Amino acid sequence: MKKKFFVFFAVLLSMTLQAASPWDGTIAASYAGGTGALSDPWQISTPAELAYLGSIINANPTTDYTGKYFILTSDLDLNNKPWTPIGSTNKFKGTFDGKSHVISNLNVNVTTSNAGLFGSVQYAYIKNVGIVGTSTVTGTGNVGGLVGQFTGYGTPVYGISGCFSNATVSSGTGNAGGIVGNFYFSGTNTCSITNCYSTGNISGTNNVAGIVGKVTVNSSTGTSLSISNSYATGTLTATGTAPANLTGGIATSSAANLLNVANCYYINGDAANAYGAIAVTASDMITADFLTALNNGGTAWKADFAGSNVNNGYPILAWRNLSTGVKNVLVSNCRITVIGKTVKIEAPVSIKDMELYNFSGQLVDTKNTNYQANQLSFDVQHAGIYLLIAHTAEGQQTQKIIVN
Repeated sequence: MKKKFFVFFAVLLSMTLQAASPWDGTIAASYAGGTGALSDPWQISTPAELAYLGSIINANPTTDYTGKYFILTSDLDLNNKPWTPIGSTNKFKGTFDGKSHVISNLNVNVTTSNAGLFGSVQYAYIKNVGIVGTSTVTGTGNVGGLVGQFTGYGTPVYGISGCFSNATVSSGTGNAGGIVGNFYFSGTNTCSITNCYSTGNISGTNNVAGIVGKVTVNSSTGTSLSISNSYATGTLTATGTAPANLTGGIATSSAANLLNVANCYYINGDAANAYGAIAVTASDMITADFLTALNNGGTAWKADFAGSNVNNGYPILAWRNLSTGVKNVLVSNCRITVIGKTVKIEAPVSIKDMELYNFSGQLVDTKNTNYQANQLSFDVQHAGIYLLIAHTAEGQQTQKIIVN
């Protein structure tokens, strides 16, 4: 039977996330639902309900939610209203699952330590949530885009996975990190940070790093903190005096032998504090090869669609749905055709390059002519739905193609 091929011009299939209304600074009187059990977690659907979580912990030393579970059910806009960290006076000890949602416009500006969306947590597990928008976190010490201080004792399993932050982080003293300001543990622990990234600029006097400002260990033995499959891109500024004014692309540590960094990458930071992380350039990070390396055999990461301005072309977590379409400047008389599994681009002007993404957002192929030709052909190995983005001397052409 004759195969049919279809080309749809300037179309991107994307899911539009329904965000809650911007926060007005009020605090709810309850959660949206749930009982806090693993099978029936408390549901947080509005910024006011998230503030309610913080108010309960901060006002009640005996209410730390040990063994309790929370989920986000929508994106939240904190509207740059002053945010009191969850766990500013006491510790959060539960499990918080963002359920693939983002929290935008976080504004933390406190004159105390332990500053972040969460101030102080212990035995906690935080996953699948991102900090976006015009977010800033400022405090006097232990300042992180997501958590100010993460503490653990004994033998629980805890950590952070599938999280990111673009917040600008500033510590008046030290321990400033893109995800966690200070990770403190003592004794035998199983703890990890995996599949996380930070793109915000970070500053402080001492111990400034892309993921964890400082790993502080109050023990000469115990299981090390593991940071894996993660990256950081922001600038790092430590204004203190040597030797305390350390910067680390991923982390700084008081006990290097108890910090295990694997398959992590950074743009800025002192190579002396790399702990096995790899220094790369911004141009390295937007390639298909980097995406493959970061995935490390898994599927936690996908490519940022070129032109979407979601993450400047750096990899994004696979759970993240792009709420905006790809920007497109149509090129006059540019033609993209599919013949068999061969895709051909013809333009009246020279072509710079092309990028091909599969339906799930993975970058599967790139070609670069560097303005040396106005025609480009390539073969697609597998049938499916793809997004093709061609950059030319005149503009950008975006098309969805279906290959049978």
